[in-house]
Amino acid sequence: MIEDDHGAGAAPVNSAVLQAIEPYIDALADRIADRMNRGRDRMINQHDSELGARRHRDAVKRRIANAEGGAGRAGRNYLLTLQAIREELAGRGGRGTPGKASPANDSPPGGSGSAGKSRARELADFEREVMTGLRTVKP
Repeated sequence: MIEDDHGAGAAPVNSAVLQAIEPYIDALADRIADRMNRGRDRMINQHDSELGARRHRDAVKRRIANAEGGAGRAGRNYLLTLQAIREELAGRGGRGTPGKASPANDSPPGGSGSAGKSRARELADFEREVMTGLRTVKP
């Protein structure tokens, strides 16, 4: 048994187990980093948006509140995907009124809309991609 390099108080780890799973951990970390970097490239902040800063921020707030996807925040940056910006420009800004933040419980009757399906599909695709990558790693 050896201690890992995370400093004093870190739990001891079995080096054989760590060596056995390390290639899988590295492959998973690489895939996650790639996915995060790809997603980051497609996000646009309020200063670069065709919507204008205020409408862009309102759209992000509404999409986050309604769990519609395509939106996020990083500090003072409000981020939308290109697809979300296109939807806002087309006036299909989701469940709320375009440009107005609405509470999360104002969803229409009959379900969660297509945003939930696309998020579930995106997660399933990501899971398949990770599992495929893990199968290709030779321990």
